[in-house]
Amino acid sequence: QSGRAARDIDFGIAVENWDQFAQLKKDLVATGDFESDRRMLQGLIYQDPAIDFSIWVHLIPFRRVAAGDSTITWPPSRALASSVSMQIDENLRTRVASAPGLTLLKLVAWSDRSRETNKDAADLYRLLTAYADAGNTDRLYDQDMELLEAVGFDMELAGAELLGRDVARVCSRPVLVQTRSLLESEPDIEHLVRQMVQSSTYAEAMPMVERMVNSFYRGLMKNT
Repeated sequence: QSGRAARDIDFGIAVENWDQFAQLKKDLVATGDFESDRRMLQGLIYQDPAIDFSIWVHLIPFRRVAAGDSTITWPPSRALASSVSMQIDENLRTRVASAPGLTLLKLVAWSDRSRETNKDAADLYRLLTAYADAGNTDRLYDQDMELLEAVGFDMELAGAELLGRDVARVCSRPVLVQTRSLLESEPDIEHLVRQMVQSSTYAEAMPMVERMVNSFYRGLMKNT
């Protein structure tokens, strides 16, 4: 897998209430492998002194603790349905966010902290540009030839639009409306494009990045 090494890792945790979430954090800290990150409620720091390794761990609670019309919630049934099973170790298999699910999470993170960091924009750009090559090339040729033709057989643009369609498919209708609203205005798109370009090494990437974001948004709006 190409790209930068992860500086943090996110886990979606289904909990019934905040007390259960707090107990989970307490139990993890009690193992001695984790330390509370006092800067954020959901943060922990995993440390392995033997190999001089540490990484931020973000626990993202959902189910009973996620509510309210002004927030984006992701129903557990859809989260699990769109996740991917991965073998972590010989005796450990877990489910991780699919690319569309991760894109949705990154969009939400970007909307929350884009004034503080361009990290989420950079991650979104990698997802957009890599989606065609992430096992979707044959799918584009076999099932979505009209999409390829519409973008002049540009695989990255086609992949970005396909990702937008797939994000729309994993969203319930209310979540889809809220997700679309994150990029509904020209200033929003321009802000995202600028942050993506800032993570690039060449300024002339602006037109190309803008086309990529517009392709993704077109896919997100496909199923109206």
